[in-house]
Amino acid sequence: MMRWISSEGGPLLLLDERSLDRWGGVVDEITGTPNNESWSPGGKCTDYDRACRINEYLGRIPVGDAEALVLGDLPMQTAWIPGGHRDDGVLVRWMFAESEEEVVDSLRIIPGGIFRREFLFRVEGPKLLLFDSGLAGRNVKSRPEEYLSIELEPGLYQIETAVYEPDEKTCMVVHRFKLSAP
Repeated sequence: MMRWISSEGGPLLLLDERSLDRWGGVVDEITGTPNNESWSPGGKCTDYDRACRINEYLGRIPVGDAEALVLGDLPMQTAWIPGGHRDDGVLVRWMFAESEEEVVDSLRIIPGGIFRREFLFRVEGPKLLLFDSGLAGRNVKSRPEEYLSIELEPGLYQIETAVYEPDEKTCMVVHRFKLSAP
């Protein structure tokens, strides 16, 4: 059985563990240029607002001197499946399926040719956390049921995305991580 997490309606965020204190979520007002639209309580511009501006399946935003991945578009249950080494793996986002078994079985036969290159993403530390972007980073570790811990070798990763619909009852978004350069 895989471990799945989901958000309370907004995007999920993948961030290096060492940068957690720099993520304010929906709580802390950000510095810099605010946008005109806020989804946060009190109408203040927050990091959560920045994450919500990602309208694609995947995007990047700066967090201090690091970079975070935002899993945008619709909120979906998400799991991490490590590859054979600590330098690859996939984030699987369950759009619809009758069961977890259907999702897992479908992943065994996913055609490699359906992936499209997104961008390169630098992993600085060995541990990344995937969590609801509404959470302030300082609170993430106190809620272990609400985040996934992902271990990858530091380096530059090519991220590829596929929307995979093996049949009319099963659909998922898959983000593949492949080490490009150490």
